[in-house]
Amino acid sequence: MSVPRPPLPTRIRQPGPVGPPVHQVPTRLIEVEFALPAAVPLDLSLAKALAARNIVSGVFHLCDAPMAALDYVIPDLPQDASHVAWYSTPQNPPMPGAIVDAAITCGPGDAGMTYHCHGKFSDARGAVAMGHLLVETCRPAHPVGVTGFAFRDAAFQRRADAETGFTLFSPVARGPAVKEDAPAKDDGILLRIAPNIEISQTLIDCCRAAGWQRASVHGLGSLIGAHFADENVLDSFATEFYFTRGLIDLTGPTPSAALDVALVGLDGSWMEGRLDQGQNPVLITTEILLCRRP
Repeated sequence: MSVPRPPLPTRIRQPGPVGPPVHQVPTRLIEVEFALPAAVPLDLSLAKALAARNIVSGVFHLCDAPMAALDYVIPDLPQDASHVAWYSTPQNPPMPGAIVDAAITCGPGDAGMTYHCHGKFSDARGAVAMGHLLVETCRPAHPVGVTGFAFRDAAFQRRADAETGFTLFSPVARGPAVKEDAPAKDDGILLRIAPNIEISQTLIDCCRAAGWQRASVHGLGSLIGAHFADENVLDSFATEFYFTRGLIDLTGPTPSAALDVALVGLDGSWMEGRLDQGQNPVLITTEILLCRRP
């Protein structure tokens, strides 16, 4: 007879003092599209492509990208009491393979441009897995396309976070950082949602406060497990996720947060689907772009 597992926690105490529940900064957006060359690690090719366009920070998307090399990590138990979770040792699936789908946050840190990437990939055997991709060692086998948004008036910047003990991306305001001849398109809001804060209601509240009726959702982060709208559950207190699609809609009688994600847990098991609205608190952080839609 199987023993039922205890329910996922709704709150996990972090090692440091509790900070603000949400950091948010408005910005104009520049929609961008460019290609990255083969055989060059993603961090180097991204840095060159962004510098050529005078982009300081953005959120980007990779899809169907053939890879010659790819390393990744997944969530792991903490090494000590200074964090509530940590990362596994790097894993090296046999290549060639491909990044099926991935989200990347780019922004400045103490040592220059830094990156945060979660995605799904296939290996040389055709097996599909998910993880936190190490862009320093991921090398495309062929040129790959990148799409996404650069921020004109704000950035995700890495800063030490006292609550979690991690160095995390957080939104900050800054002067125009994209070529001024690039057309501004759509209004945006950069958000970092803090630990133990439920994600969907926070995004609904943010749109309502901005006076927006609809917004698309882009980015990545971590959740305390995952409760899906179809009643499936990823039973892992530590997960890492990215949005495959997201839409906040306040036009109906009930506000809707349709958040489709892929996410991976402690044992490497991964799932994808639509999150159950109001049931998914953040574990460590999120890096989210809300993009106003008609």
